[in-house]
Amino acid sequence: MRLEFEAPAPANPRDRAGWQQSIASAAQAAMIENGLHCSQDNFVWVSADFYLPHSKARKKAQEHTVRPDTFTLTAAMRDGLKSIAFVDEAQVTDISIAKEYAVGMRGPRVEAVVVL
Repeated sequence: MRLEFEAPAPANPRDRAGWQQSIASAAQAAMIENGLHCSQDNFVWVSADFYLPHSKARKKAQEHTVRPDTFTLTAAMRDGLKSIAFVDEAQVTDISIAKEYAVGMRGPRVEAVVVL
C-alpha cells in the first residue's frame, strides 16, 4: 500500500522533535484515512522531500547546506513514523531523504511517500 502525506514544518525548522511530532500527526491521519494499521509483518520504504525556509544570510544559495542536516531530518522521519507505519525500525528497507529550499506559496513542509 502506498501512503502519501504532507506535514507542515515546525515553528523552528531546526527542531527535530517538532518535525517528529508534525510527521507523526500527518502520518497517523493518513493511516486512519486509508484504513491502515501498523504491522510488524510488512517491509517499509520511505521517501521524503523536506522544503525548508531560506536563511537571510543565504538568500541566493542553490542548495540547502545549512541546518537542519539530512541526518537529523532522517531521524525525525524515522521516529515520527515508528509505531504508526511500522513496529520496528528493522522493517525499513529503503529510505530516501532530500532537502531543498521552499519556494512559492506552499511554505516549509515535508512531503512523504511510505510504501507498506
